[in-house]
This record gives sequence, C-alpha cells and structure tokens, in this order.
Amino acid sequence: MKVNQDLLGRRARVVLCAHTIVVCLLPSTVIAGCSGSSNVRNPFEAEAESIRIQVLNRNFADATLQVIVAGSSRRLGSVTGHANATFRLDWPYSRSLRIEIDLLAGQSCTTQELTADPGDAIELQIEPDFRTSAACMLRRQS
Repeated sequence: MKVNQDLLGRRARVVLCAHTIVVCLLPSTVIAGCSGSSNVRNPFEAEAESIRIQVLNRNFADATLQVIVAGSSRRLGSVTGHANATFRLDWPYSRSLRIEIDLLAGQSCTTQELTADPGDAIELQIEPDFRTSAACMLRRQS
C-alpha cells in the first residue's frame, strides 16, 4: 500500500508541475510574476509539505471527518452523502494517522492507522454499510 501512496504522491507532483509550466507560459506581464520573488512561495514546497486526502462518500448520510495524530484530533471537514471531496492538510513530517468518520445520525468509526509522508495522496472510501468495511473499526451504532 505504501508503494501506491508514493506513486500517487509522485503523480500529484507531476500534475502540479504541469500546471505551473502552463501558468508561466502566459504573456510577459504574468511571466514576471513567475520569476522567483522572495515573498512568493514555491508551489513544489507547498506540495511537499502537505498531504491530500480524497474522500469518496458512497454512504447516503453526510459524514464529518477528523484526523487523529498522536492522540489529538483535528477537524478535516464534511462530505455530503454520495459526494466526493478533497482536503489538503499541512504535513511536514512522516507520521501515522487515523481518520474518524462520523455519519450524521448514524454510525461512527475510526480507520486503521497508516503512515503518511509529505506529498502523499490518500483516498478514503466511505462504504454504504460500515459493517462490511474491513478498513474501519466500528465504534458506535444508533
């Protein structure tokens, strides 16, 4: 699974590179803005210091997500039922994380722990029925 995450991270960097090149090929007034200024952040550094979490909610209910790192949690965001969302999280170091999924008026679970490195892309699928999902440890049922 680590190999797939590394590959996704590399693909994300390649896409970012392609977009940066397109932006810098605009007319000369814009090219001046692309030519290294000390107060402009390098887009490659931004990508390298964060992770991207793509959530595919296959469940009917809305889901609220929290990232749990070293025992503390931080709200990631919400995804409506049968929708997708992408979140970016500052992530300067290689660390382990879990994602807590709370369904509106329903079940809750926490994913298995996984290690994420800066620049990684993670895909999380929320299944229609948590009971059939091996990746989620069921915590509460309504």
